[in-house]
Amino acid sequence: MPSESMSPTIKINSRVWYKRILLPTNNSIGVGDAIVFLKGFYQHQLGDSETELLVKRVVGMPVSTILRNSLH
Repeated sequence: MPSESMSPTIKINSRVWYKRILLPTNNSIGVGDAIVFLKGFYQHQLGDSETELLVKRVVGMPVSTILRNSLH
């Protein structure tokens, strides 16, 4: 983990193991779950290609209304 965005759940420099779900079902992902997803694909100058994975927490589902926290 290169950043503190998931702190304190996941600490910086932690390793994360995850289960890949190709076609999520209605009940396989829920609010509060931590998910790993592909951010993008990029090419290095030396010709190597790499994908960047992100880890984030689910805060809402398709029918949810997300209210912005007034305390920043």
